[in-house]
Amino acid sequence: MNNDDLKRYSVIVGEGSGCFFQPMTADYTYILTAKHLFFDEEEDERGQTQKKEYPDNTPVTITKNIQTANGWIEEQIPFTLVKGTTYFPHKEADVAILKITPPQTNFDQIVASELLNTSTDYDLCGFPNTLGGNNAGEKYTTHRIERLIASANYSHSAQLFGTLNQVNIEGMSGCGVLKVVGNYISIIGIQSKMASSLYPAGQIGFVPIKHINEIINYNEYRQNLERLYPPFLKSFSFLKNEAFNLNAGFGNQNIEHVKNFLKNKTNEVINSPLTPFGIKNLFENRLLLYKQGNETLQSKYIWLIWLEFLTILNLLREGNLSEESVKDGFNNIRLICSDTDEDWSSELDNIIYSDFKGLKRNGIVIVGCKKPPINDFYILDRKIPMINQAVRSHNRELLQIDSGMNFPLSEYKFIHVEYFKNHAIVSKHAEYAEILDDVTLLDKLKAEYTILSTYE
Repeated sequence: MNNDDLKRYSVIVGEGSGCFFQPMTADYTYILTAKHLFFDEEEDERGQTQKKEYPDNTPVTITKNIQTANGWIEEQIPFTLVKGTTYFPHKEADVAILKITPPQTNFDQIVASELLNTSTDYDLCGFPNTLGGNNAGEKYTTHRIERLIASANYSHSAQLFGTLNQVNIEGMSGCGVLKVVGNYISIIGIQSKMASSLYPAGQIGFVPIKHINEIINYNEYRQNLERLYPPFLKSFSFLKNEAFNLNAGFGNQNIEHVKNFLKNKTNEVINSPLTPFGIKNLFENRLLLYKQGNETLQSKYIWLIWLEFLTILNLLREGNLSEESVKDGFNNIRLICSDTDEDWSSELDNIIYSDFKGLKRNGIVIVGCKKPPINDFYILDRKIPMINQAVRSHNRELLQIDSGMNFPLSEYKFIHVEYFKNHAIVSKHAEYAEILDDVTLLDKLKAEYTILSTYE
């Protein structure tokens, strides 16, 4: 992900802006925006200005950006406002959800975060009226936030860098407060209308993401809206095509049968009662390495690891895929993940201080990191100097381990998740070349995975 993706997720909504968000469904896509964009100002019989909400069946112009080899082009999304069907406003806060059907594609790498810090590197991402241009891509701009100022009411405020006037912001109402975090975009809120047209000292208002969740929880809307989680949290089926995409280079033909076999075996997990959302609710931050933020649980990579991990366990156990079995297994074989792109050696401290409460002595910890380990260190061993140093110099007060246990690296076996793919299959691709039947292949895989057999 990069800053061009912030532009791709940003849209023009009527006289303002908005942000795409893919909720936990494949049936439709959201645009998160400001409620006041859908009100007219009218004078009553006394000559006083009143705000009046758009009536049902009002068409609204929505424009999105598409990046091509020749630059950015714009595309119109047909949209008609119908309250409770396509338009879902908050009762108090200046925020609304637009429900777009058919769904837009490739907008599932955005996560909702309720973390508000006093200092931040988030941006306002929208379309001020002052910028010209032939398409939406040329009208787009960002303004960096210097710090967030939390408030007890629905609208917080943010201090922007630089000197800006009201005219620089008009047209950005409803835009997302966004930043790129690794392989996804984080959104913490939607810009709301200014309380004053004077635009004091470079401050803007925004509505935190938690108030959008309140819209989804309204009784009258609950049946028509899905939660602000990516669709792959609803079912492992969204991840099947990306599972076990092993690459042995010139030896790929040797393991084609293995890849197809394992992909097919994912169906047993997909058709079970297990879902990413259910596992997330069971364990929450115990699924993550120390210091990984809760929003990391919305990363596609982590749930892809879980699909592969459950498929491998199912090969060994041959059935019993249930939340109860996962809960029991978590005390014997634990999978903890990080969204880092670095080698797992850079995560050693975070591995040590992760939550191991409930994990039995001699348990197995599988560490999920994207990058295969350097120098083929797939298992943490006291022979590695860095491990010995960690054993000597750790901070006992930070350990999250049951009483009676000494130190995670002494009590448990730590295995890199890529052991089960790169080490057990890819590096041994020639050994699979002559295996033509599933029974022999299953026996071979079980032999490679005997490292997990302690708690089979």
